[in-house]
Amino acid sequence: MVSNGNDTLQSETTNECAVCGAEIETDTWHIVTAETSTDSLITIRTFCSEGCRDRWEEI
Repeated sequence: MVSNGNDTLQSETTNECAVCGAEIETDTWHIVTAETSTDSLITIRTFCSEGCRDRWEEI
């Protein structure tokens, strides 16, 4: 979900890893990160493994 700061939520569902693009099964738990931008939007990224999450942190 993404909030625009005005109590409006938008769903931006993705089924692929934010780093390698591998397909992610949506019915199982996966590692995620969440960031808030300067304009108060929340971005949630999904990763297929801890390795991909670690690579994303290095970027």
